[in-house]
Amino acid sequence: MSRRLESGTRFAGYLIVSVLGEGGGGVVYRAERPGGGPCALKVIGGPAGEDPGFATRFEREARYVSQLRHPSIIELYESGRAEDGTAFQAMQYVEGADLGARIVRGVLDAATAVFVLDQIAGALDAAHAAGVIHRDVKPGNILLEDDGWPRSRAYLTDFGFAKNPTRDSVALTQQGWFVGTTGYTAPEEILAQERDYRVDVYSLACVMYECFVGRPPFLRASAVEMLKAHVTDPRPVVTELRPDLPPALDEVIARGMAIAAVQRYSSCSALIEAARAALGTPGEVAAGTSTEVALGASAPAAEAVRPSDQPTLVRPVRPPPPSSRRP
Repeated sequence: MSRRLESGTRFAGYLIVSVLGEGGGGVVYRAERPGGGPCALKVIGGPAGEDPGFATRFEREARYVSQLRHPSIIELYESGRAEDGTAFQAMQYVEGADLGARIVRGVLDAATAVFVLDQIAGALDAAHAAGVIHRDVKPGNILLEDDGWPRSRAYLTDFGFAKNPTRDSVALTQQGWFVGTTGYTAPEEILAQERDYRVDVYSLACVMYECFVGRPPFLRASAVEMLKAHVTDPRPVVTELRPDLPPALDEVIARGMAIAAVQRYSSCSALIEAARAALGTPGEVAAGTSTEVALGASAPAAEAVRPSDQPTLVRPVRPPPPSSRRP
């Protein structure tokens, strides 16, 4: 199905209310469940509906999410196909916005950022304990309830690129390629090396950096340059843009975003605990206040581009060959 569903129509028993979002994989609607109550209804459409790999990922996502139980993982109500064969998922509806939209309005104060990301870290650790790696942690996949801001409930969503290394033996992309969001992708993904749950630790550290400074870690003139920066460049320094924050936080980000996975924190929650320790006791960090930070302050705005929030199919970046010159 490629057409957009109109408000008031029914699809697989669900009453369509409005469009929440649309991308290359289809459309997400706000809908009413057959038994009553709101839900987010994700419906495959467009070219993705003809792509066997996308359909397999869609069905695998449903299988994973249905097995995960955590208060900060979006609940899956139903997954199936409509009478015309169109695949869909009905999920928990969150009244609010994603973290990316929140950051656009102003960077988060330190206490609020840690409060939000602590919930997501718990969700990721729960997924890892079940053998599932998310592989696409980014602000756009973190939903926030507006009620009670700045102490919002946070939810992790979109397990479309998740993987269980012990069970998933079938490659869903072309050999030698990977799918990722350039601003938050771990070096081992980019280099097509062996990977584990620490790719999510890396991505969460990237999100933490963005919460504090209002921009992703590496802004470059092209997606390829961004990917190379993840692999080769010095780790970003938070205090260059936020001198009001403690230097110890730079060390936390550097370890969370370590190029070698073995040098990162042992879990997402360990990353959050290190950030909390670097920031001091809650009483020393004011909550509920946003700080205005110029986007791209450490790079010329005309030369830097923000990474697309959409996952991109790219070839792995190959590191330069070692120099043959003797020291």
